[in-house]
Amino acid sequence: MTRFIKSDENDTKASCRRVMLNEYLNERKNRRRCEEKKEKCDVCNEMMKLNEKKIVKNAIQKKKRRSLMQNERELNLMKRQKYDSQQHE
Repeated sequence: MTRFIKSDENDTKASCRRVMLNEYLNERKNRRRCEEKKEKCDVCNEMMKLNEKKIVKNAIQKKKRRSLMQNERELNLMKRQKYDSQQHE
């Protein structure tokens, strides 16, 4: 029972509280996290927030990369136009 109440100091992996309770009370071992339509425990809720932050961060990074690539293409086009104009003089 102590495994379900007290966590090890060295344990850095967070576990869904319902998984532990179900495993102990119902011997249900197929659950990995809170179910979709039920209220999330504090651990699952925090994991959901972290995942949302990752998604936003990845979207921002992707937008920045696209912007940098566009700027690079425009710079290359300007260089090519300048080179072409020098060749025609």
